[in-house]
Amino acid sequence: MLFESKYFNLTLQERAMLGSRSPNIEGQLLNRILIILGAAVCVISSAASAGQGVPQNITFLARMPDAKLNLAATMAGNVNGVAQRCRALKLNENGKAIIAVPVLLYDGLDKHLTPNPPKFKRAIRAYEAAYNKAVRRRDDCQTEKAKYPRLYW
Repeated sequence: MLFESKYFNLTLQERAMLGSRSPNIEGQLLNRILIILGAAVCVISSAASAGQGVPQNITFLARMPDAKLNLAATMAGNVNGVAQRCRALKLNENGKAIIAVPVLLYDGLDKHLTPNPPKFKRAIRAYEAAYNKAVRRRDDCQTEKAKYPRLYW
């Protein structure tokens, strides 16, 4: 025979099995494990770094004068109340930062992170009063936007 080899003496099924490559399951599994491990490291590191900023922001609020903290809380109450009524108004970055004030106030009290709890309680009362007034107001959305033009798009 001209082409004598083991390959030519095989049946068609055996040739098909040799010709088709078997999937490298171990390599695929290893790749998936490495991808998941890399994603987990990224998530854990970002969560750890995000957690470090909250106490710093709470201490920043604690160092603010009472009048300025109450003004920020009142502003946050107005913005949250208006956002509840006027869903068409979109907040920009400054507006979203104002919305973070009550979250920090409540976290500071709940997690005992504030050095001055009565100060935070007064600011929370100012926030809640402003929020209740803003929700009950009957002004149209454009009037509300005109009160704080730098907070909305």
